[in-house]
Amino acid sequence: MRKKIVRHIVLALYYICLLRPLVGYANHQLSITHSVTTAQRVFIHFMRTKIEKANQQVLNERRAILAQCHHPLSTQDKVTLRAVASRYRLTLTFDQPGDCNLLLEHVDSVPNSIALAQAINESAWGTSRFAKQGHNFFGQWCYTPGCGIKPLQVSGRYHEVTKFKRAQDSVEHYLYNLNTHPAYKVFRHLRAQFRKNGKPVHVKALLATLKDYSALGKEYIQRIDYIIDRYDL
Repeated sequence: MRKKIVRHIVLALYYICLLRPLVGYANHQLSITHSVTTAQRVFIHFMRTKIEKANQQVLNERRAILAQCHHPLSTQDKVTLRAVASRYRLTLTFDQPGDCNLLLEHVDSVPNSIALAQAINESAWGTSRFAKQGHNFFGQWCYTPGCGIKPLQVSGRYHEVTKFKRAQDSVEHYLYNLNTHPAYKVFRHLRAQFRKNGKPVHVKALLATLKDYSALGKEYIQRIDYIIDRYDL
C-alpha cells in the first residue's frame, strides 16, 4: 500500500514539473530542464486545447446560422444574421437565396493541424519574443502606433506585432483572420466546396492556398507542410 502511495506521489510530482511552464503561461517559457521532445509535446498540447476551443466556438455559431437558415427567415432572423455578417466583414441583406451560404463560407473551422503547424513556425515553439511578451503565436500585425510590440527591424509598411491579453485571444484572432481577410478567399471557397460535396477536408489542399500568409510564399507552405508531417499533426 505504501509503495503504491509513493508511486502516485512520484507521478504527481513528475506531471507538476512537466506542466509547470504552462501554469499561468504568463511568459510562455518552456522549462530549460526539459528535453526538446518534452517541450514540444507540452507546447503542442497547450496550443491544441486553445485551437480546439476556438474552433468549437466558430462551429457553434455556424450551427446557429444553419438552424436559422433552415426555415423562412423572419424579420428578427434577418436582423440577427446581418449583425453576424457585419462581424465577418460582409454586407448581406438575407433577402437573397444565396446569402446564408455566403455567410457560412466565412463561419467555419480551420484544420487543427494547419493551425498547430503555423503556431509552431510563427512562435518558434512559443519561445519568440512576441509569444512571450504579447501572447502572439501567429505573427499577427497591427498598424497603429502603440497597438502592439515593435519589431527590432521593420521593412515596408509600418507595423507592430499585435499584443494579446491571453493566448486564447491570439488563436481566436487567427481564425477570424483566415475567415475574413481577402487574401484567404480561395481557402474559404475550397473549404466550402469540401463541405458542399460532403467530403472530409483535404488539409494539404487547403494549406496550398495560404501562400499569402507569409512573404516567403511557396517556401512558407513547404515549411508548414514539413511541420505537419514531421510532428504528425
